Amino acid sequence: MCILKNVLIIVFIYTETNGHISWTLHTKPAVFGQDIQLVCDLTSDAHCCSRYTRKWVKDWTYDVVTINKASSNIWKYEECLNSSSSTSILTIKSFDEEYVNIPYECTYGFDTFSKVLNIKYFEYHPEEKFPDNLTIYKNYVEANITMKKFYPIPKCNATDGVNDLKQNLNVTSESNGLFFTSNIHLLYDIRHSCQETIVVICMVGQTPFTVVNHTLPCLLDLEIGKAVYEYQQYAVNTKLAMKYEDMAKINYETAHEDVAGLNLFYLDFRPPSMQSILVDYQKKTQ
Repeated sequence: MCILKNVLIIVFIYTETNGHISWTLHTKPAVFGQDIQLVCDLTSDAHCCSRYTRKWVKDWTYDVVTINKASSNIWKYEECLNSSSSTSILTIKSFDEEYVNIPYECTYGFDTFSKVLNIKYFEYHPEEKFPDNLTIYKNYVEANITMKKFYPIPKCNATDGVNDLKQNLNVTSESNGLFFTSNIHLLYDIRHSCQETIVVICMVGQTPFTVVNHTLPCLLDLEIGKAVYEYQQYAVNTKLAMKYEDMAKINYETAHEDVAGLNLFYLDFRPPSMQSILVDYQKKTQ
């Protein structure tokens, strides 16, 4: 009966790589969900780089990622040797959060370099669709936007095309695991605004996101439109819809051009809101 015994043989081989080995994050900005690349400078040896074994390992448990070009998971890792620059390039596909804040180690022969891949070099882009619209209420416009998951904390600015509206903007952020959640709130008085475009841009790392891009209507347009609508309802309720049908279809431009005419037309019949608008408009144009 033969019994096979395991024998451990350790062979020490001296490799002349001059100890010049280190890796860096090549992909900048590095974005979660996209491919990233780590580049390892192997050696200054003129005979680099197939002379010795190349290896990448990760995590505190030293999980093997690649040995030379052989990958432990071809759907996740790919190693490429660039002999002209003496570099081993590790591509991590569809990078996600379980691969960050852990060490990666590059080895060539017996020379090894290890360091932690830190999240501070990464961006996680918000998944919400932008830009968002503004809500118009009386004399104000308001934006209230939530970005549920992103990294790093955004830096936001607002403008109406001329003025900095930073004082009208409030951004609050809180930690959400490795990432953050933010609420972006904008409140803007439009009483003296007409056809201005409100833009809010937030920088997530190096990447800009336009979260608001909205051209404001003139406040008088809104008031006239509202009053014409009220007039329609008023005329219908008093069975005068046929008599004033043409008037109920007046558009904003016509209302601007012939406000004096409207005033005469409504002399005997007009809802209170239209009367106040006409009086205000006449005062502004005197």
